[in-house]
Amino acid sequence: MRQVMAVMIVVAGLLAAGGVLAQQETPPPSPTVTSQTLTEKGIALVTQRKFPTAKTTLARALVANPADAAAHAYLGLALLNHDRDTEQAATHLEEAVRLEPGRASYHHWLGAVYAQQAVESGLLSGPGLARKARAEYEKAVELDPADIEARTSLMEFYLGAPGIAGGSVAKAQEQALAMTEVDRYRGLLAQARIAEHEKNDPDAERLYRSAIVVTPAEGEAYNQLGYLLLRTKRRDEAVATFRKYVEVSPGEANPHDSLAEGLLAMGEVSASIAEYRKALEIDPKFSSAFLGLAQCHERKNEWVEAQKALERFLELVPEGRRADEARDKLEAIKKKQR
Repeated sequence: MRQVMAVMIVVAGLLAAGGVLAQQETPPPSPTVTSQTLTEKGIALVTQRKFPTAKTTLARALVANPADAAAHAYLGLALLNHDRDTEQAATHLEEAVRLEPGRASYHHWLGAVYAQQAVESGLLSGPGLARKARAEYEKAVELDPADIEARTSLMEFYLGAPGIAGGSVAKAQEQALAMTEVDRYRGLLAQARIAEHEKNDPDAERLYRSAIVVTPAEGEAYNQLGYLLLRTKRRDEAVATFRKYVEVSPGEANPHDSLAEGLLAMGEVSASIAEYRKALEIDPKFSSAFLGLAQCHERKNEWVEAQKALERFLELVPEGRRADEARDKLEAIKKKQR
């Protein structure tokens, strides 16, 4: 699976009436459990992606101490990542920023919420939310110039936003160059991302290969280069690059998923299925592998297996564009079996 250079928010308001605490009817914490202990536990649960338990734990922390900025911030992340509830996420992250305005990560995460809201909003409110997202990203970078994740998000904003909302390729390039000063590997990847955005494949390839030379044991450059080669019809080179990605990133699901996609492009369907299954052995919830398996089984006219793969994908990803596409494909497959 190709992974766009955007921050992974998880690894990375005042509690309104009817908000998350009211919804969960959380009991007050035991007198022997401090709010700080609950917050620390909740943060650990968020980073482990155990979102339902994290929400309950952080809500209890806020009952004990409504002015706990970290509890607000991480509860906002849990609401965003698990519930896709950008309204409540914004409420908690805004409160975290109000309580601790000097914390770069809180501004960064709030910017991510506003950016998501901008994507989901209509023409009237979208530009205003986009400007709010940019302001939060810029504040995060101002507070911590060495924060690569914040600079990556700001760079992606500049690349993706229209000019009226502050989008600018030149400003994106400024961020990529600043990242290179802090972390040469990540900076080269960022420059390559911009080159691809500008449809300059030769420069993008050169930059990806330079990143591999700088840090040959890191997998991301192999993955991005492999997809560039795949897109430009150099399939043999792409598969060889994905195999190197598997080699340098043992125990990860995504390298096998990427290799499977390359093999499928070459028409090696059975080998592709084997790699998708390896990805799922490592991570049974690696959703994109189920989409790949469905495509493989379709190629072999194995409709029952394709249907099962799509149904499992929809269990994991019930909403969004990819879910809508999967439902359409699932309906078409069911018609073939009637």
